[in-house]
This record gives sequence, structure tokens and C-alpha cells, in this order.
Amino acid sequence: MSLRFPKELRARVSRYAKARGLEEATAVRVLCMERLQELELTDALALAERWQTTEALKSWEQLERGELRSVPADLAGLFADARKRAR
Repeated sequence: MSLRFPKELRARVSRYAKARGLEEATAVRVLCMERLQELELTDALALAERWQTTEALKSWEQLERGELRSVPADLAGLFADARKRAR
């Protein structure tokens, strides 16, 4: 693959490569790979957030209909008590 970069972008890549002891082509591959991974993680996070919102709304609706009980505010205390009883 052969790419032509504008002068300023080529200078930025060159500085990046030099600072990391890489050749320019390797630096471009690294930057491209890192950015693609970043985009994939962003997509995965957005998907997880949509799922979480959907599930929270379902739970809220179930609570309103009385189909689901709410968790006590001191959940950590309940677990601590249960651990003490289990010993």
C-alpha cells in the first residue's frame, strides 16, 4: 500500500516515529492499528451502554408494576452479615 501524506502530517508521523525509534512505515501501521482498536472499543462500549440502559428500563418498569423487588440500600451490610453467619 502506498500512501501520500500532506507535508504536515508526514512531519508529525516522522516525529512520532523518531521519538519511538521506529521507521515511518512501522509508525503508520502502529498508529493505524491503535486507532482501529480504539474505534472498536468505542463501538463495544456504546453497545454495552445501550444494553445496560435497556435492561435498567426493563427493571424500572418491572418495579413500577410490582413484579420486581428493590434491593436494600445496605447491600454490602447484608453480604457482611451473611458471611458472618456462614462462618
